[in-house]
Amino acid sequence: MEGPGGLPTVFASPSRGGRHRFASRSGDCATGLRMASLLIVGAHSHISKRAHRVAFVFAVVASACACTSSSSDAPRGDAGTDASDSTETGTDSCEHYFLATHSRRCGGPVLPAAELDRIHARWIQACANQLQLPGSGITPVTLDACASALETVACLLQGPPAACQFHGALPKGAACNEDSQCQSGRCVNTETDLPSGYRSPLRCGTCVGVVDVGQPCGQDLCPAGAGCFLTDPASNAYVCFAVTEGEAGAGCDQVKAWCKPGLYCDAQSSQCTPLHELGATCTPYGPSGCQPPLICSGNPATCVEPGQVGAKCKQSVDCAPGLGCAYLTTHLCSTVTWVGPGEPCSDTSLCLVGSCPQETASEPDAGSQTKCPTLLADGQSCDNSNGQPSTCDTFSVCMNGTCNLLDSFVCQ
Repeated sequence: MEGPGGLPTVFASPSRGGRHRFASRSGDCATGLRMASLLIVGAHSHISKRAHRVAFVFAVVASACACTSSSSDAPRGDAGTDASDSTETGTDSCEHYFLATHSRRCGGPVLPAAELDRIHARWIQACANQLQLPGSGITPVTLDACASALETVACLLQGPPAACQFHGALPKGAACNEDSQCQSGRCVNTETDLPSGYRSPLRCGTCVGVVDVGQPCGQDLCPAGAGCFLTDPASNAYVCFAVTEGEAGAGCDQVKAWCKPGLYCDAQSSQCTPLHELGATCTPYGPSGCQPPLICSGNPATCVEPGQVGAKCKQSVDCAPGLGCAYLTTHLCSTVTWVGPGEPCSDTSLCLVGSCPQETASEPDAGSQTKCPTLLADGQSCDNSNGQPSTCDTFSVCMNGTCNLLDSFVCQ
């Protein structure tokens, strides 16, 4: 399912454990259950089906965040340890993660309290499912570390914190639900593109293999703490290199050398630097380096409070908490309304569940009839092949043709 709302997000990133590449897209704040899918920080976002599948690695944020994020080859969490931690500890870490991803640290839309309570209950069960997956690198300890890291990051990210990128224990060829179960951090063949432009219902995938640092990579990927980088364009050769995460003052390049949470890579000095306070000079491109919820704006650029109603914006993180950016129409910070399944939607009338089709939502004429997708309950049949606008509920996915709470069906 696609999480609620719609925020523009920039992904400048290499794929999890895969080849390093840069790409951009307009959409949501993504990073996690399929966690990896939820990662953003603070306000509200909609999450793609693949993001949801992606197990935490993007949990850099989830449905209540308004920050931009991207997946990257920053160092990842170690393979899962014993998943038999106490239920109480697991519940605590799930609660911690939910608060970290849904707190209002950054600007942008904020889900209504009633909806937040509703999806919270669903998240706790979905999170418990993830913790119990075979070989999962998501454990109460690693999940708690991820949540702690999210509480210190800036609103605009160029990659999830290392603590939120997980590798599991399953070898090449093993059946998997999530990337986080695999030693390589990648579970493939879980869905296919359909002629309608939609993706097929999810199905069980298989883990990609893993190779050591210094070895060629491509079909097989790199271990935790390493990334697959192009070394010879002529021969299209890729090799695994270690990726570091530095303290304040350490050199950084946001490729093989990243910075720890609470720091950012300053473009001028190429050093890891503490996040700036209100009024400090900042970089208006790349990581701005401003403390949440501050944004980098103006000429010369400084860290300022996010905009109120009527302020210019490019994305919802530019607007004060509770507001949204009409980024398809006026490009101004605006009040937002929340609408239910089947109701008309736009860049300021956000869907409580699922996403508003942006192609028609971008047309400001009164004739537009863009509506939120129909909601399919858990256990209900789902089929993405007919192009009809429907969606499984928050923290659910279309698995084997039926809407299921995340990872309630275990691939073996």
